[in-house]
Amino acid sequence: MNDFLSLFYELFGSNYIEGFSDNLYDAGIYTSTGIATLAVTVLGMIIFYLFKAQKPLTFRLLAWFITVLLLCIISFAIAYTLSNNTLYGIYAEQNQDLPYSFENFVGFALINLLWSFVYCLVFSVAIQLIFINIHGNVPFLFRKSYK
Repeated sequence: MNDFLSLFYELFGSNYIEGFSDNLYDAGIYTSTGIATLAVTVLGMIIFYLFKAQKPLTFRLLAWFITVLLLCIISFAIAYTLSNNTLYGIYAEQNQDLPYSFENFVGFALINLLWSFVYCLVFSVAIQLIFINIHGNVPFLFRKSYK
């Protein structure tokens, strides 16, 4: 699973940073970050759609954007904290300074934020495709509703 997720986090090789990416891979950070991000995003979107079913239609787009923004910020924090703390711990055990800059960790966290946003979009489209009568609870029109 680490191999599969490393492709996505390194943007299919275009964002490979020698040393940094290798340490993330060896420590299993890709897997733990990917699973945590997917779980938080899907759980957050499920809560949004359950809560959204009780609110008027005029509120849906703003609420969706706020929810997605919040989930993306949480995903950013997960990736930054997990990668920084894990690599710091590994290097501290070896009595070495962390050789990576703040920008490396922020770049990794921004990629995680991007994937969180993609998960939110895919989940929203899947909800609209799966549940025919739920058009009013999806923030954008993906298909014609038969209500």
